[in-house]
Formats: sequence, structure tokens, C-alpha cells
Amino acid sequence: MREKTKVKFNDPTRKFKNDETLIKRIANFVETGPYINGLATQRFESKFADYIGTKYCIAVGSGTAALDLAINSLELPKDSEILLNAHAGGYGSIAAVKNGMRPKYFDIKIDATPCFESFKKFVSKRTRALILTNLYGQCDDYRKFFSYCRENKIFIIEDCAQSVGAYYSNSIKRAGSQSDISTFSFYPTKNFSTVGDAGAVLTSNTKLGDRIRSLRQYGWSERYLATISEGSNYRMDEIHALVLGHQMLKIDSLNAKRLKIWGTYNRAISGKSLQLLGKADKSFVAHMAVLKSSKINLVKKVLKNNGIETNIHYPHPDYNQPAFSKFKDYELIKTEQHCRSIVSIPMFPELLKSEINLVTKALGEIYV
Repeated sequence: MREKTKVKFNDPTRKFKNDETLIKRIANFVETGPYINGLATQRFESKFADYIGTKYCIAVGSGTAALDLAINSLELPKDSEILLNAHAGGYGSIAAVKNGMRPKYFDIKIDATPCFESFKKFVSKRTRALILTNLYGQCDDYRKFFSYCRENKIFIIEDCAQSVGAYYSNSIKRAGSQSDISTFSFYPTKNFSTVGDAGAVLTSNTKLGDRIRSLRQYGWSERYLATISEGSNYRMDEIHALVLGHQMLKIDSLNAKRLKIWGTYNRAISGKSLQLLGKADKSFVAHMAVLKSSKINLVKKVLKNNGIETNIHYPHPDYNQPAFSKFKDYELIKTEQHCRSIVSIPMFPELLKSEINLVTKALGEIYV
């Protein structure tokens, strides 16, 4: 008999349903508007740019739209190479191909952070940009990437969809503040999220910021006057800006709760040949709790038998997905091995103590 789910992998509704102040603000917004490009969007953009540490924030409709706009804004020659993590869910690959670029993949380190040596190995004369993905809420020490790319005139786009609030390792700067452009997703399950799809593009480059803002809304330089032909409708709805603005002051406290849960899980696997990715410092915000093991099928079986809902982030390297297989020139050993040995377990700050106890109990029953 199949075990019933006792602990959901995630439940975004818990974040909002008991927030009476937010519910009242939304009700008032529905009655009064405006629904697009109002004060809520302007205030959120200003506050979020200040929080991350950039000059500009352009609120958009999704994290994928943010990546699309980031690449478009660079005005790269068609068929330029964009280097990116092969283990990143496919989002960067989608944006690269959509903009007429050629994705080229480099490997990760054992903790799933980007590997500088692998990146450098695959740089060619056609390389024009790099997408650095802060997977699982980890932000590594990227000084080698920044130095090399600036010396070689390679743009850096930092995908911070899972790392809102993290700092670069060995730095006092927040993730997303030091790249040419950084992109964010506020999808409901992210560590900083809204009640639907939304995202943002951040930069301190005035030229890029102006172009992205124009591209976001039909390529307009002023209302009904399009000066950029590639523009479209990538706007964030005002209701999402309202929700995000309401939560701005909670980012760090919610991340602290995530880290506390992560620490509980990590103690539960002490002494086992299991790894819980991440580390207990400010470079990690525990967006996800990802277990890694050479016997991952056994790990998944124990969790399932205990009613713990799981997921895999991500099961396939980008180049093994049919949409991008034509860009597969080689296999990345660490990426391939990583995809075969991971499972994600429940990680969100609204988890009940009883649910956390059920997860830790299940982890204690894993004998590897």
C-alpha cells in the first residue's frame, strides 16, 4: 500500500493566507487600481535595487522573461556563444536560443556551484557572455569569474532566481550586485515570492538599464513611440509588486528560518554517507534542501515510505534535453553524476515543527 503524503514538498499558500494586512491591501487594490505600472511597482523597484545593491531594478513578468531581456539588452552578434551551467533547469538555454545565441555548457563543482576551471576551458573567440546560476540558494566566491570576464570583455549575467538575500562567499556584497546584469524570479515557491509569475532584472549600467526598461514595454521610449523593434510586453502586474513590496522586510528573517531547518536536517544525517548541499554561512539562503548520495534510490525509497514528498532539481543536464541536444558537443562528468545522485526534500519557512520532525525522523532511518 502506498504511503500517504505527510509532508508536502512545498506549500506557497501558507505564506499568504493568514496575512490579514496583505489580504486587505489586495482587496483595496482590486477596488482602486491602477493595475499596471503604478506606485507599487515603482516603490518595489526602488526598494529591491537598494536591497541588492544596484542602481536599477526593472520589474518583469517572470524569471525567464528576465533572462530573455538580459541577453537581448547586450546586443550581441547572432550565434555568439553564451557559456552557462548545464545543470540549471534549461531556463538560461531557452533565453539564449530565443535570442539567436548558441548555448555552450561548462561543468559544476561537487557542491553544484559553477566551476571556474571548466568555464575557462570552454571559452572561445565566439564567447560573448556568461550566465552564472546560483543554484539551491548558494552564491560562491566569483572573483575569478569577474576578473577573467572583465579582462576578456565577456558580459556576466547572474541568475539569482534561487539566491535572494545571499552574499558572495567571502564578501559583504549581495548576490546579483557585482555582475553586469542579474536576474530574479519571484515564482511562488522561491525564497522571495509572489502569488504568481513575476521577476526582475537588475543592473548598475545606465545604458543596459534604459534598454531593458524600453524592451519591457513594446520598445517604447515614450508612450506609443517604439524606438526598439524587439520590444514586447514583459511587465510585472501591479498586484505582484504590491505583494513583493509588502514582504521586503521579511526576506532576511525568512531566510534565517530556512537555514535553521537546513541545520536541523544536516544534524540528522551526521555520520552518514549523505551530503546536504549548502553551508551554514551568509553565502547560502537554503532555498532548497538537496540531498546527495551514491545510493540515492535507497534514500528516495525511505523518504517515500515515510510520506515525505520529494522532487529533483534537476534530473537532466540541459544538453540532454531534446530542445538543446543539437548543442551537445561533449559530456560533463560532474554534472552527469550530480543529476543521478540528488533528491530535494521539503524546505520552506512555514513548515510546522511536527513536519520537520517527520522529515528528520525519515532521515534518521536512512542507512548509507
